[in-house]
Amino acid sequence: MYDHDFDMDENYGFNTQLNEMIDQEVEKRLEAKVNGYHATLEREKRVVQVQHDQQKKIREIEQQLKDAEKTFFKQGADQTKRELMGGFKPGDKVWFAKEDWTISICDTCQGKGSLEVMSVALPEPLTVTCPNCRGSRSKKENTFISEQGTICEIKIHMRAQGRCFESTFYIEPVGFRSNIDPWKRNHTEIFHTEEECQRYVNDILNPPVPPENVK
Repeated sequence: MYDHDFDMDENYGFNTQLNEMIDQEVEKRLEAKVNGYHATLEREKRVVQVQHDQQKKIREIEQQLKDAEKTFFKQGADQTKRELMGGFKPGDKVWFAKEDWTISICDTCQGKGSLEVMSVALPEPLTVTCPNCRGSRSKKENTFISEQGTICEIKIHMRAQGRCFESTFYIEPVGFRSNIDPWKRNHTEIFHTEEECQRYVNDILNPPVPPENVK
């Protein structure tokens, strides 16, 4: 086809290997650059995430400080109220002594309402009204029980120069519906626990005997 021939470059093989080596080196350096770029992006991403977490933590701490400040002031106010009002404040659930009545069959007439009286001066037994129950066949006895309620109002009265300090507690019962105004008690007649109130009730029903009267 052609009327002349070309001689092959005697350095062709060397040049080919050199070009391949150069290409490989370029690829390695390019890969290192790309990997370095990705590593830099990952580091920046981690740094941004750390900063975000730190800012979130700072906001949480700031909120906790605000909540703690509110709680501190509220607790301080509550404590002051309690100290002024005998250890209680409105909204507290307390125990108090409530007057109650028990009805039982009259043990004198056994629930009949009357008695038969015998006398040598009378030809027949005389029926009379029972003097104990007065004919009602039952007897009503006054007693006291422990009742729980919620302090709905407190009134404080202080006389001139602070010589007399009085507090009145208004209590709404929890265990029953009262048709009257809230029960009134002073701070010595209300208690934090049922056990304390029951001891108070027991002292009402069975007043302790003064030591000088004990024989």
